[in-house]
Amino acid sequence: MAYRILEHEAAFDAIIRIAEDLVARVSSQVDDVALLPDRRVHEVRKACKRMRALLRAARPGLKKSVYAAENARYRDLARSAGQARDARVVLESFDLLVGDEPQSLARAAGLRVQLALHLHAGESLADPGAALEAIRPLLVEAWESIGRWKPRGAGFELVGEGACDTYVRGRAAFARAYEQPTAERFHEWRKLAKYALYQTELLRGIWKGPMRARRKAFDDLGEELGREHDLHVLRGELIQLGGGEQLDDLVRELDAERERIRARCRRLGLRLYAETPRAHRRRMRRWWKAWRGPKGTERT
Repeated sequence: MAYRILEHEAAFDAIIRIAEDLVARVSSQVDDVALLPDRRVHEVRKACKRMRALLRAARPGLKKSVYAAENARYRDLARSAGQARDARVVLESFDLLVGDEPQSLARAAGLRVQLALHLHAGESLADPGAALEAIRPLLVEAWESIGRWKPRGAGFELVGEGACDTYVRGRAAFARAYEQPTAERFHEWRKLAKYALYQTELLRGIWKGPMRARRKAFDDLGEELGREHDLHVLRGELIQLGGGEQLDDLVRELDAERERIRARCRRLGLRLYAETPRAHRRRMRRWWKAWRGPKGTERT
């Protein structure tokens, strides 16, 4: 079913339903031989991000020990899957940076071979098939653990407050990223933007039109910040290849592209985080009440 709270669905029921659906769906995808292993790994990582966004939304209603354990579970699961795709992302980033013009491709061909050999020597080209084998028993444990969540509370207090906390954290991360621009700060902002994207999906029923536009903006922001991070990782790998005029030229182009991306992200951030935390929380609460009725109560 959909990754969203349905109009007549209690927040408690929605959280459990969505969690079970995510684990069931990704379990079936892990075993789907019609999908390439890389694609299956990608689906695992995406499901883990959605699950962590769900956990953050429900955090006010979960026991601290439950939240900590489940958040760590899906963080580690995503990391184990991510090792199988890191090198492939580096090479894809290289190809995007170089472009598809024949002259550029010919000029960069030697560097690409060097980069691929370097990644292979560093054992970065992990086998996605092996990663999927390791993930299967972890998904069984994840399914069984959902029964221990037992979220407390109802309505906006159960899911909306946590989503508003993500907004506050994202707004602060946005400010920090431009106060002192580092790859680490932009990466932290990216993670919070992804959580906000998925939580916007979760709550899109409160007002579909505006929430759809908000989701699109967070999606664009996440894609841009993801590209910025991929270029940062690529830069680190290129530097390890040594010097040379061709390499230096490529690194300069990479740095210029990162600056262009950061400028676009800033414009998106100024729009998405224009409200103060208090104003944002008040508006979201009002939208919830308008959706659920004058008292904002659960419908059963």
